[in-house]
This record gives sequence, C-alpha cells and structure tokens, in this order.
Amino acid sequence: MLIEKIPSSLKKLSILVAIGIILHASKDMFSGSATYVASANRALLFLSLGSLLAYRLVNAAGWSFIVRALGGSIDLHFGIKTWLSSEALRWLPGSVWGFVSRAYQGQKAGLSKKKAAASLPIEVILTLLAWIFTAAWTSLLCGQASFILELVYSNFLEFTGIFLVAVILLCVMMKRSSGNLERKIISLKDGLLNLKQEISISSLVKILAFYTALCIFNGICFYITTQALGLN
Repeated sequence: MLIEKIPSSLKKLSILVAIGIILHASKDMFSGSATYVASANRALLFLSLGSLLAYRLVNAAGWSFIVRALGGSIDLHFGIKTWLSSEALRWLPGSVWGFVSRAYQGQKAGLSKKKAAASLPIEVILTLLAWIFTAAWTSLLCGQASFILELVYSNFLEFTGIFLVAVILLCVMMKRSSGNLERKIISLKDGLLNLKQEISISSLVKILAFYTALCIFNGICFYITTQALGLN
C-alpha cells in the first residue's frame, strides 16, 4: 500500500503542517476575540473548555461503536486514539486525509477492507442525521421552524442544480464506461449484500441516539461559551 512507503518522519511532519494550517487560519479569529477573552467569566470559560474536551473524547468513541455494529472487532482505546489522530489530518489540504488515515489504521488493526471502508460513510451519515434531528426539534421548540423552511426554500434552486449536474455527470460516466461501471456496481452490490448480513441495525439506531445526545451537549457547551464571553 502506498501509505506504508511514507517515512514516519514525513507522517510526523504532516501533523505539524496540519497544526500550522490551523493556527494560521485562526490567527484573525484569535486577534478579534482577545478583547472578549480578557473580560470573560473565567470560571464559565474553563467549564466550557473542559466540557468541549470531554465532548471531543466521547465523540471519538463513535467510530469504534460503528465498526462493532458492522461486526468488526476493535479495541475502544485504539479506536479513540485512531479517530483523534486521523481528525488532525483533516486540516491538510484536500480534507480527505482524515478518512484515508482512519481506514488505513483500521485495516492495520485487523479490520477487513470492506468494514473499514464502510464505517466511514456510515459515520458521516449518522453524524449528519444527528445534527439534522437536533436542529429540527430545537428549531420547533424555539419557534424557528419558519427559518428552517425559508432556508430550504431560498436554496431550492441551488440544491436542484447540484442534483441535476450530478445526474448528468453520472449519465456521461455510464455512457463512456458502461461495461467497467457495470462490473463495479455489481461488485459493490455483492459487497453491500454480504455486509448487510453482519450489520446490527439496532446498534446503529443506538449510535444515532448517541450522536444526537452529543449534538445537544455540544450546543450546551456553545451556550456556556457565549455566556462566559458575555454574548447575550
């Protein structure tokens, strides 16, 4: 595998580059928020910081739960460590290195390529659904349902355009390489059918509830931060 040929020193350098990119992208934000931090409620600020660190650690366990729901065996400590280290790489240009690293580390831990790869889109889908559920019901509770509808309506043309472009590109690809694409689709279908027999749907529902609870907790952390900075 190509990633195995990368020297360890280069891998460490990539992490330093990611940290540098984060700091560079955040410098304007830090300079603009210095005034607020200086006059902030320190107790609430440290409470927010501690809560967000706890959120990050607990959230990191989600990937391990997904792998187990797919029938895979993975140590929770290893899964958390892998998720946190791979998330640092998402700040590298391209934004795909975090996912690639997670899949690679999963295979090194003994996961099959099929399960390691399937865990990534499932993680994204469950996380996205959790945020949608949280945003929907909190908007209803706060009487902001009209805002959500207005947001969808105002972006309807953009969403429709993106969908049509995706359909056109798919049709072009199918026409240019129908035979090769057909073989890939059949292979993907067979792989998904085999994987379906091992997936624990009840576990995935529990993981969705887990991510939804984390979304709510993250919102509470954000509220504490605004109160600490006096942003009412």
